[in-house]
Amino acid sequence: IAKYDVTAVYYRETCMSKDKRSRTIHYKLAKTSQTTLTLQEMLESALEDESKGLHLVINRQEYLTDDQKKKRFLNKHSRYSGNMLMCQLVQYEAGLSQMIITLNEQAKAYQLKSLKPDDIKKLTEVSDSSDQESEFLNSVLYFGVYNNHMIVLGNQTLKTKELESHLNWFLMNTVNIISSSIVLCDQVSSEAKKKLKKQEVKSLVIGSDVLFEPPQDSDTKIVDFEEKHNEIKSLHLSPKTIGAEFFSFLRNVGQINSSALDEALDDANLKVNIEVTYNRTTTKKGQKVLDQLTGAFRHLDKDELKVKLKGGGEIRGDELKLSTKIQVLFSDGSIDEGDLYTKMSTWLADKIQLAEVDQDIIEAIISEA
Repeated sequence: IAKYDVTAVYYRETCMSKDKRSRTIHYKLAKTSQTTLTLQEMLESALEDESKGLHLVINRQEYLTDDQKKKRFLNKHSRYSGNMLMCQLVQYEAGLSQMIITLNEQAKAYQLKSLKPDDIKKLTEVSDSSDQESEFLNSVLYFGVYNNHMIVLGNQTLKTKELESHLNWFLMNTVNIISSSIVLCDQVSSEAKKKLKKQEVKSLVIGSDVLFEPPQDSDTKIVDFEEKHNEIKSLHLSPKTIGAEFFSFLRNVGQINSSALDEALDDANLKVNIEVTYNRTTTKKGQKVLDQLTGAFRHLDKDELKVKLKGGGEIRGDELKLSTKIQVLFSDGSIDEGDLYTKMSTWLADKIQLAEVDQDIIEAIISEA
């Protein structure tokens, strides 16, 4: 057990603003072929590799844009209580600023100002040397790994899809330790397994509301077309849901008129459902079929996926993905990692006791229960 400085603990307990916030954590199982190494073994070996310089963050950054301003990388990593590897996946874009508003009760209009990281350094007492740069952070994803078992806390920017993509880039292209992709698979809940024992799979339903949003990777520009009589006033939007992705596909292949789609989006609340029927022509059991389907559609949100069963029952998306809500402690707006990691491992221990995850992980976190 680590020993803490009494003064530091007193300051943290008395001076920091604390609150608890609801967050959702997910269980994932990492699968790959052509290697006997586990994901944890590969990551721990790579992140401490001084021969390739990968122990330094600068040498393991993935560039997401051609100008290399937008970056994603594994940042802080450490063993938690001697068994689980806990990591941060971090993303930021260089050169961004943050708008702030000055509240003045006597003002007819509040002043808006663009704030850069260097401006904050000038206003605060920073012990770091002046040659160290700062940037505004876009997002942080937290995950824990034991062997091939994972627990993930993501957000709107960084989800398991982005984590899977980065792990493949890092381990295949940078470390060169694997030649086949890693797939982060879902664990079906015990309730779903019970239903499958009673009824066979009939079909898979994929669907969502049709929602678009401004693209996150570019500045939104408002253009006035009123001077051009025949021009349509419009704003470029990106698909936010799988339903919107479906309409975008139809528009891109010329099966739907763009202006007609824009008008429809303004006037109606659209929803898309695609039903994939399972015709049983082999002796495959429903569980195996479901495993294949959930693997193929692993990046869909729980509200976008459900399985219909013969006889009228169904398995909802939240039963196809093993996850739970937890209350996480925040101090001055920053997540308390110790509190988060404890709750991650405790939840996983509970799932093991209920036999909802593979049994070979028991020794990994049993000491945390």
